This record gives sequence, C-alpha cells and structure tokens, in this order.
Amino acid sequence: MSIRIGTRASNLAMWQATAVLNALTSAGLAAEIVPLTSQGDRSLGGQLSASVGQFIHSIDDRLLSGEIDIAVHSSKDVPVDVDRRIRSLAYLERGVTDDLVLMRKTDGVPSLEETLAGTSSQSLASILDRFEHGATFGTVSGRRQSFLLSQRPDIIPLAVRGHVETRLQRLLEGRVDAVILAEVGLKRLDSTGALDRLKDAIGALRIAPQDWPTAPGQGAVVVHCAAERFDEFQPLKAVLDHSPTRANVEAERRLLQTVGGGCLFPAGIGVVDSQVHIQVSPKNWREIFCQGVPYTMFSFSGALDGLDLKLPEQSLMEVGQDADGPRFISTLNSDRISFVLANNGIPMQNLPVVELSPKFESWPKCQTTARHLLRHD
Repeated sequence: MSIRIGTRASNLAMWQATAVLNALTSAGLAAEIVPLTSQGDRSLGGQLSASVGQFIHSIDDRLLSGEIDIAVHSSKDVPVDVDRRIRSLAYLERGVTDDLVLMRKTDGVPSLEETLAGTSSQSLASILDRFEHGATFGTVSGRRQSFLLSQRPDIIPLAVRGHVETRLQRLLEGRVDAVILAEVGLKRLDSTGALDRLKDAIGALRIAPQDWPTAPGQGAVVVHCAAERFDEFQPLKAVLDHSPTRANVEAERRLLQTVGGGCLFPAGIGVVDSQVHIQVSPKNWREIFCQGVPYTMFSFSGALDGLDLKLPEQSLMEVGQDADGPRFISTLNSDRISFVLANNGIPMQNLPVVELSPKFESWPKCQTTARHLLRHD
C-alpha cells in the first residue's frame, strides 16, 4: 500500500511533505504526495491571525474521510485543542526557530542570503532603530504586532497576506517598509530555488530570541493521522519522529494552553531542553495601546522549572479631568489623543459628538467558533 501524504499545495508546504516522503521512501515504504487546498489558502480577508490553525482543519478533515492516510503541517499552525479523532503521529527534526526582519536591501544591512548563512542576531531595539518614525511593518500576527508596538508605538502594522514569496514581492513593491517572517520557512524555500529572483534585493536581520520568543512549534513539522489508525502507523512514527523535537514542542504547547491557546494572551514561547524563553502580552493590549498608554509584558528567560508564569493584567485608564482649571476639549470619538496629551501634562476633556458602538459579535472568532463558521483549523 502506498501511503497518501496530504498537504497544502504551497511551495513551503510541498517542501515539508517532500521531507516526509523522502524519509518514508528511504526506509523502503511506498508513499505519494496528495496536494490539497485549505480554507486558509482561499481566505483573502478578515483577521487571519484570529483563526488559529485555519490552514489545517480542511486538510485533517481528509484524514477522517479516508481520502489521505497522513497529513503534514507546520506545527505552529496547529491549535492546542485538536479534534480528538486526530493524533500527532510524529515530529520531524526541528529547524531554526528565529524570526527575521526583512527590508529592501540597503547599505549596512546584510543580504537575506548572508543572514540565512550565518547565526548572528541583534537586539530588537537595535533593529528598530534603523527604521524612521511611522515605518510600516507587514504582519497579521497579533503576537508580532504586540511585541513591536510595545517597543515602538509609532510603527504601523499592515496586513500583508499570501505565501512567503507573495509577501516578499509586496515588500519589494514598496507597500511596506519591512516584513517579519519565520527564518525556517525562508531557509526551506531558498533550498528549492524559490527565492532566487528575490533574495538579492532583500536585506535581513535576525531578532535575538531572548527579545523575541517566536510562535510555539515554530520550525517543527508535525504529521497527523486519524486516531483510529494511530497504532497501525507506529512503523511510520519509528521512521519520522524526532523525540527531542517532540518533547520541546509539546512543552511549548502546554505553556500555550496555560495562556489561553494564543487567542487570549499573545505569546511567544521557545523551549530547548530545560531552557525557556517566553513573552506574553496583555489580552487587552490593543485597547491599552489605543489609549496611548504603555502596556506591560511578562518576560522570562531561564530554566523551565524556574518559570513562575504570571499572565499580565492591566486595566484601562480614565482621563482625569480638572474641573477647577481650563482644559482643552476634544470632540473625537477616540480617547487616544486625550490620553496622550493628558499624560504629558495638558488638561483634556473628551466630548465626542458622534457615538460609535463596536459590534464585537461580528468580529472573527478563534479556534472552535471559527471552525464552525469557516470549517478550518
């Protein structure tokens, strides 16, 4: 019997599936790749980052229907609450876990090729110092946005969607000043020649992991199977599974579950054996940011058994109004300008002339709700 390997059809997903194929065929097992289209690939709008795992649900559904035997995913795309009918059969040996800041090539910045070939990293502050006030960064990740804006509230995050090659093309077109991408995906694409016509025009800097823990599971490839076939596929697990990768990723996923699965508190988590880097933003960081107020982060780097995780909680502020003295009046609906000015000693009162009410029930939901609405992971 030939093992049918289900995967997305993007270049990066095909690289991952090919790695599984090569490992199986090298062990004398017959296998073939079945490229599939996921709901995430078809999604062009909405808050993609809010729907954790939407790239995998429709692929895993093919496992349950028997259309494929195993499914290959980027581990970081897999939500912590996987359908109980699905099992993680194996984790391939992990690649690098860092994020890169990419920009159009300029003097003093190593090329993408040079950065991928090296190991040096820089502090987040030193990287951001290279960008002018109001620089635009392409990222739809709430985690990346919150980490950026905690350091540089003037930066403007913009949604840049699509495959890696598409995002790099948008950068070169000047639609944004920078994009942030996982290094492992760039390395894998570069090995296939998919970046050959782009990489000479791109500069890249690696963010130091202690400043910027990345997505739990980043750099790891996970193989799923239907739970009812888990025992049947143990010979495949013996070929594919890398136990240190499994241990590290599963530790990251346990911590991610503690912080709400990534939907409540944006979290970067990296575990290597007994060491962990973790950074967590407040769940209401957007509201705090919109008030023009700095928000506190939980950060820890050290021994995993020494981690005392405290989720950051921060209440929204109210603009103090001095009734006894003169003050400026704002008629804007947003309190942000009033807060910023009040925090700098300028007495303010906000009296909006238009009342707006957010329709939270219309916002994209995460995980289970999103699956019912859109039928994806």
